[in-house]
Amino acid sequence: MWHHQSTTTVNNSHLFLSFLLLLYSVETSFDPSVTMRWMSEHWNVAFLTVTVYVALVFGGKAYMAERKPWNWRNHMAAWNLLLSVFSTWGFLRCLPHLLHNFVNMSFRDNFCVAARTTVGGGSTGLWIFLFTISKFP
Repeated sequence: MWHHQSTTTVNNSHLFLSFLLLLYSVETSFDPSVTMRWMSEHWNVAFLTVTVYVALVFGGKAYMAERKPWNWRNHMAAWNLLLSVFSTWGFLRCLPHLLHNFVNMSFRDNFCVAARTTVGGGSTGLWIFLFTISKFP
């Protein structure tokens, strides 16, 4: 007896494969000089963002002082799951390059040479950039 996959399963598989191919093309074409140039030209964004962040932390604390706590248990669980998936995927994308560098470069080169030289662009550069930016408030 023949079993046919449902159209939904085939479409979901195709959609997931398309997503992975898009992600791969973004990874391989990542050029850190573009982001570094933008960050150099827009350094004031960091100060503005931190100022807004601090205002929201202290303002939010004052705002919630007399109010009932929000029940965000499920939202926080979902957020933590997304962070875990993000960190694991980034680690898995960087590990091969890291191992390659440890095997083929000296201890000094691994730790003292500019990251632009040892990591550069591509998937490893993108995931290190995303990890770094994810620490921004």
